[in-house]
Amino acid sequence: MTIRCTVPTAFWKNDMSLLSAATSIAMTLIKSIVLFVALASVSASSADEFPVEWPSYPTHSDEFRVDSALGRNGGLTNTVPDVIGPVDGSARLTIFTEGNQYPVLLPLTLQAFPAFCAASRQCDLSADEILIVTLPQVMITNGIERGGFRFGNMTLPVAPDGAVFPDIVMLGHGPMARLEEQNLLRTTPRLLARHRGMGLLVDRTYVKQAEDLEALAASDLSFVIATPFERGARKQYIATLDELLGVERTASLLSREIQDFPGRLAIQHRDIPYAVMNRIAPVGLIFGHLARFYAERSPERLAYVEIPEAAAFGSDITVATTRRQRGDVALTSVFLEFLFERSSEAYEAGGFARTDSFAFGQEMEDEASTEGYWLETIGSREQMLSGGDLSAAYRLSDLNVDELSVAVGPAAGLDGEITVYNGEVFVSRIRRTGQLVQADLSTGGPFIAYGATTAWREVDVPMPLSSTKELEDWLGQSLESLGLDPEKGFPFRIEGEVAELTYHVLKRPRHANAHTHRSHHKAKVSFQENNQQVRIAGVWVASQNVGVVTHPGERTHLHVIVDHGQGAGHVDALELEPGFRLFVPQSTAE
Repeated sequence: MTIRCTVPTAFWKNDMSLLSAATSIAMTLIKSIVLFVALASVSASSADEFPVEWPSYPTHSDEFRVDSALGRNGGLTNTVPDVIGPVDGSARLTIFTEGNQYPVLLPLTLQAFPAFCAASRQCDLSADEILIVTLPQVMITNGIERGGFRFGNMTLPVAPDGAVFPDIVMLGHGPMARLEEQNLLRTTPRLLARHRGMGLLVDRTYVKQAEDLEALAASDLSFVIATPFERGARKQYIATLDELLGVERTASLLSREIQDFPGRLAIQHRDIPYAVMNRIAPVGLIFGHLARFYAERSPERLAYVEIPEAAAFGSDITVATTRRQRGDVALTSVFLEFLFERSSEAYEAGGFARTDSFAFGQEMEDEASTEGYWLETIGSREQMLSGGDLSAAYRLSDLNVDELSVAVGPAAGLDGEITVYNGEVFVSRIRRTGQLVQADLSTGGPFIAYGATTAWREVDVPMPLSSTKELEDWLGQSLESLGLDPEKGFPFRIEGEVAELTYHVLKRPRHANAHTHRSHHKAKVSFQENNQQVRIAGVWVASQNVGVVTHPGERTHLHVIVDHGQGAGHVDALELEPGFRLFVPQSTAE
């Protein structure tokens, strides 16, 4: 395996005696990593910041602490563990788990299970021989599928026959089914726990203004919530809000969301408590058991507000063993028996649902997707134009573009256009030699709409369409017959010949003044195609995203790819010839 670590000069420039300690960092990390430092290299801490500290498991008091040497003891340093335990292959029990259950799982696994082994003599295991990787579900599945993780300059290879691979995974239905489809699981997933939906984590100063969800909606308080990168959790929260408040009030509430702040990780169980603790936002929307956990540990600053009605939106956590080739199958079996024996009491005490309220311990049933497609957004067009923030709110490398069907948006600094078509990336920019198109995954932008579908359906359009408005009108009138919800965004694509098409690529002058609607128009470099075969990546947005990632009043946002990828940009006008091919998501209702 390969572990790479960069040692900052600041470690030793004022004291050469620290050089030997710095030299030993790599060996220390190889034997046992306790990563509480994911944000240490991102942003410096201010003196008045409130860190969100949790106990380490185990203490490792005799080991060299990298975060201490860096002087990053505040902020998000030492917030929540991502990796606990040895990554050199000596771990005898390895668990990869989604993040929201860690307050229950860590003490259960790292304290109670070794004690059980010693008392029962069914196993012989210490906490130092357990490795737990705790990350959002999409990161877990991507890491397993792609063969590893990267933490700063450190790489952690992951393979069934390698030094590091999970004996056990703990994920929701969808991500677990994804691993099951790839034949990575040895056992059928079983239901372990169910959380009770969303709650509020509130700065104590504002409790009266956010004493329940209705009060929060009626107030003018800002809040933080899971980012679009945490698609499953965010989708669940918004579905809860839509049901309890209604779509219009939810849209109004979401307009007060604080989408970013310095050092945000897109890991909600880190970001939300930190933001509320440090008054970046007075309220955080997060799973209720986590809100209670943080409030109990910082009662002088934080309060937990329960939303009982949200329990109907709780979701399951399942557990399964993998096809690890170097694992201790007997030890894994003992741990699972222990887990199901103790979890009923432990999870209920941690704020999860009672085990008699769901099919505890039973095998996960195959869940056919009720949608089969999705669309998410990051950032806002209007915020870009009114606030002048043209920086990158995301990077393509964060979006797992090879899994995307479509993505459209401008590049950071309004230096180009970003298009993804069936997982293929086209970043178009204007340079002295003309238009340059690259597959640049380091690119990001101030806003983007991106989505995917599990299957496409080709739709017969029995007429030419002479404008983007005609295309949008035809789609809107046809959604019901296509089995698509007009209030749910979706990707679509077009292939065929255009009689005429005009598109632009943004090229904002480097030293331009504040960005406005007028200067935005001036930044467009236009191109025209006639009688040309093209590919068009499109999105249809929900009503609350009209004007957010589209022009005001429009439901669609279109980008074109021409000349086999030699040109690409935002579609301004088009005339589609008869015989073009339109593809929309295959509805599972059909």
